[in-house]
Amino acid sequence: MNIAFEEFEDRFLVTLEGKIDSAACPEVERTLQPIYTGQGKDVYIDCENLLYIASGGLRVILFILKKARSEGFKVIMLKPNDYIKEVFTITGFINFFEIR
Repeated sequence: MNIAFEEFEDRFLVTLEGKIDSAACPEVERTLQPIYTGQGKDVYIDCENLLYIASGGLRVILFILKKARSEGFKVIMLKPNDYIKEVFTITGFINFFEIR
């Protein structure tokens, strides 16, 4: 699993690659800590190369969504593949995120 996090003046960009299984969730949370505690900005999550996401990974993304919405910002999922779209559809997450 690879995760990249960039902060720009007006947004955060998170790039997720590989599999976010239960073992990877603590690393994902640590890497994304600035989103939880930083200034409010829109959050873009690039899922193009995300192959798998476990429930712990969904929890992390949901926490980011709650934080962003509480501050009036959006979370945008970029290029999710068919598997990730299916997971988001089954869990109902598809209704909470803007998908591009």
